[in-house]
Amino acid sequence: ARSRLHRMLAQVEAQLAHPWTVADMAALAAISPSRLHEWFQRELATSPRAWLAEVRMAQACRLLSTSALPLAFIAQRCGYGDQSALTHAMRKLRGTTPSAYRKSYLA
Repeated sequence: ARSRLHRMLAQVEAQLAHPWTVADMAALAAISPSRLHEWFQRELATSPRAWLAEVRMAQACRLLSTSALPLAFIAQRCGYGDQSALTHAMRKLRGTTPSAYRKSYLA
């Protein structure tokens, strides 16, 4: 079970732009969505959605701090529908905006 979970995590991380759902992730691991929730709670102490949100945000932060890519491109590449969705998620998860986050690395 652990190896299937880690294989699924790696596949999702490699395709963050995909509009993942819990059902998609469960299918990738060949288990039910409720079983996937159990695995996440036991192995990662979080939910599939919270994990995905954090992985996407971590990738967005890496790109913001290491590249000059346009915000809209970063949003799309990390699985956000558009730049405003990235901004909303970043305010919620990091307490800042993408532009402010990027500027903090340029200073």
